[in-house]
Amino acid sequence: MTTAAAKSGRPLDLYHRFPSLIKQTGFVDVHVEEVKWPVGPWPRDKQLKEAGSVNQAHWLAGMEGYSMYLFTKFGSPTSWSKEEVQVHLARVRKELTDPRYHLYHTV
Repeated sequence: MTTAAAKSGRPLDLYHRFPSLIKQTGFVDVHVEEVKWPVGPWPRDKQLKEAGSVNQAHWLAGMEGYSMYLFTKFGSPTSWSKEEVQVHLARVRKELTDPRYHLYHTV
């Protein structure tokens, strides 16, 4: 996804650049706090469990929309077919919902 998005001219990994972009707009007292956001209801903490459940639902609902365009237009090494993307996403969905995996991303 990251490679395909970069090839499209719309990179997905911009969050590291947010502080400098915000400062460029004129803000001066910019504070950055990175936190781990779970994907799925695996955390023991009640608040993180709820956040993880919502985040997992977001991933499951949105991944086809994000992926289909990028992989069919900018896939690597060549564009993917619609069927290839659907097979890949079925595997991703299976892993995202597997309780053995404690997935998270940094925000």
